[in-house]
Amino acid sequence: GHLFIQDLVQRSVKLEGRATDSISYPWQNEGEDQPRQKTVALGYFEPLDWVFGAGLYDDEVRAARQGLMGAVRTMLWIAILGGALAIIAATVVAWGVAKRMATPLEQMSAAANSIARGEIDLIIPPAGTDEIGELARSLGELLKATEEKVRAAERIADGQTQTEIRLASDSDRLGVAMNDMRNAVARLVEDTTTLTSAAAYGQLDVRADAQRHRGEFASIVEGVNNTLDAALRPVVEATE
Repeated sequence: GHLFIQDLVQRSVKLEGRATDSISYPWQNEGEDQPRQKTVALGYFEPLDWVFGAGLYDDEVRAARQGLMGAVRTMLWIAILGGALAIIAATVVAWGVAKRMATPLEQMSAAANSIARGEIDLIIPPAGTDEIGELARSLGELLKATEEKVRAAERIADGQTQTEIRLASDSDRLGVAMNDMRNAVARLVEDTTTLTSAAAYGQLDVRADAQRHRGEFASIVEGVNNTLDAALRPVVEATE
């Protein structure tokens, strides 16, 4: 047969320095039905003339490798399943957050569209303290400012030419335009009142300055002036 130990020693003493070698051979232990393949790593310590080796049975190495691979596969599956569950959980949370955000955003969008259509009898519901809540408060301020200007325009239309129009800021172009409109109406009322009152007292020579007005308002004042001129002309001709 094969003299494994002798072969092992002969190969070991030929090693130099820290070099190693290995040998594989079948070995049957007491109580086993058949031999098993065994691999031994060899080394030689020359100062003491020692030969040393460490051996493992190949089937045990394979079993350990299979166990390790099984553990790795199990860990990979756990990582995959854990990642999938994390993605699902994040998706559910994101869906819930999006749904929670969508409801107030839809309400504010509907309110903004109503304001654009001229509807002001609205209520902007509070929406928390985050950015959406800040947006809701800003929309509420817009609705409040719009409502104030609508009420002011209604009072001017009712003839209340002293109505105060509060500017939201120095850049409030609508507020400035409404103040200009109020002042234009007030000047027209003032001049027509002066002319009609003077005519009622027989002062047909009183005239208003049409240049104080613009557009159709100037035409109205000029028309009243012309009417008074026409009414006064026969009187002047009769006195000449």
